[in-house]
Amino acid sequence: MHQISKSLLLASTKSAIMQYAGMSRTNAPPPESFVQHLCALYIWQQTGRIVRVEFPARDCAHLNFDRSRFEHLSRNFLVDLVCLRSEARNPDDIEALVEFKLWTASKHVGGDVSRLREFLSFLPAHEGGGAKGYVVCVPHYPNIARVREAISAFSGRFRLPGDDPHTSEVFETGSSGAAAGIVVLDVQECRLS
Repeated sequence: MHQISKSLLLASTKSAIMQYAGMSRTNAPPPESFVQHLCALYIWQQTGRIVRVEFPARDCAHLNFDRSRFEHLSRNFLVDLVCLRSEARNPDDIEALVEFKLWTASKHVGGDVSRLREFLSFLPAHEGGGAKGYVVCVPHYPNIARVREAISAFSGRFRLPGDDPHTSEVFETGSSGAAAGIVVLDVQECRLS
């Protein structure tokens, strides 16, 4: 059974952003590594899953994969967050692969969607439906209107499922009106236009 869901990723990312806003007392977006690590901690606390940050794709070689299948993905391809059911001893232990982007640049997000789709194609399907892949985009702007504009333009490129309330959220990050948004893309569900 999958415990890593869009709603969990939305909640963990919002928690990380708000913690950074409270700590830093700045309108600047948090560093991506801050978001990764706080999301990992949140997910572990909520699910008990093993979570690895900046997991090198090449580290999957011990899972009985043919390493040559990963070569074209890039020798240094790191997955921002990998959620495991237990210690990674076989491919079935991988529950979710997550990439974070602090913007909605379609080219970069599209590259991550394609890479994660390909990576997931190497993993076997299992009773829970196989591993899931997500790209979490976190745009920051001086106000909510700008965040909504960015997400609207972005959703035109990626055709987000409109009926899923766990796909995106927009919120203020402080008293100055600065805002952030979160868009969670399931790489198998989103369609590139």
